[in-house]
Amino acid sequence: MKQNIGLRIKAIRQANKITQEILAEKCNLSTEAISNIERGINYPHFDNLVLIAKALNCKLSDILDIETDKNISYKRASEEALLIAKIKKLSDEQLSTALKIISAL
Repeated sequence: MKQNIGLRIKAIRQANKITQEILAEKCNLSTEAISNIERGINYPHFDNLVLIAKALNCKLSDILDIETDKNISYKRASEEALLIAKIKKLSDEQLSTALKIISAL
């Protein structure tokens, strides 16, 4: 679970084109702390999780994603989180187009 939370934070951060340094600054954390969270070495404290979500302009549920399958691969978890972060930035028209493309697969 630690790794999945970190993966989602990293994917959302990258989708928002924010560096670890900028995220750390916005959350009053060290870059090392952000790196350790993203790599699944440490869990963020709840207060820090709230700060991270605010800095990334996302909901806590986007980071926690409690319904994620525990048997999911690292690559898949990372790509799903990145895809979701990118989808949330689309306009209504872009979202409709993306849905048509994905449905055609």
